[in-house]
Amino acid sequence: MIKIVGRDNESLDSMIRRFKRLCRKEGVLIDLKKNQYYEKKSDIERHKKKAAIRRSQRKKN
Repeated sequence: MIKIVGRDNESLDSMIRRFKRLCRKEGVLIDLKKNQYYEKKSDIERHKKKAAIRRSQRKKN
């Protein structure tokens, strides 16, 4: 859980920017998107294999 404590004389905009930066760094949005719907174990494995193939093809070129 991400908590932001306001510093002395810090504007709300800069606090929001810090919060968004921490969310990006922690990968909160990625996890939310990943867990938006249920995926079977076999589907997850298939996606991982496809991604590995794509990565290996990029390295070859």
